[in-house]
Formats: sequence, structure tokens, C-alpha cells
Amino acid sequence: MLSIAVTRQMREWKASWMKGDSIKDLPDQIYASLGTRGLQPIKLKQCFRCSNQNVEELQTIEKKVEAADNRDREIADYKIICKKCGSTFTIRLRNLYMVEKGQKRRSITFVSILDEEGRDEGWLGSF
Repeated sequence: MLSIAVTRQMREWKASWMKGDSIKDLPDQIYASLGTRGLQPIKLKQCFRCSNQNVEELQTIEKKVEAADNRDREIADYKIICKKCGSTFTIRLRNLYMVEKGQKRRSITFVSILDEEGRDEGWLGSF
């Protein structure tokens, strides 16, 4: 079970994530399920090629948000270039919403990494 501080951090982040276009607007950590052993935090603000964690050397070159499946799903892609190693990758956030009485609330976000060609390299975690 997530701690109260982590839950509060996620709530604050989801309220502001659509406003900015910087990697700084992404959450610091996401969580991968370890089955019955809990959740493993994974640092999201890093280069997934050279493990560079200096946010100043990671630049968002494009942000694209599109709605899918009417109102209950949204996909946001952050295309990022690492100034240290020169690689380009995309962080994809798939937000699923519950629509209840005409209002939508984010229920979960799945995070994946895409390569330079846009091919999915795998699921990282959720928040």
C-alpha cells in the first residue's frame, strides 16, 4: 500500500502535469508492482540509455497529448533528448479515467518508453 506522502505527491502531480512542457513537470518516481512484495520505485527523470540523472541535461523537444476512446483515455508523449549521450527517446503516459456523472477522474497512469522510431520498448511502471 502506498504511503500517505506518496499518495499526496501523486495527487499534486496529476493536478499540474498537463500545464507544462518540461521534463521537470513529470513525476520524480513511478512504481512497478512486485506482486505480493509491494512496489518498486523507479526514477523517471533520467536518460534511459546512459542513466544520466541530471535534469538540466535532459531537454523536452516535443510534447503531444491526444484523447483516445472518447473521454476515458488520454495519451501524452514527451520526446526527450539527452545532451550527454545525444540519444532521443519518448516517455509515454497512458492515462485512464473513470467517468462518473459527467465528470472524469484519473484512475491510473501507465508509463512506457519508446525508442527514436516510436517503437515501444516496454512498460516501466504506473502511478
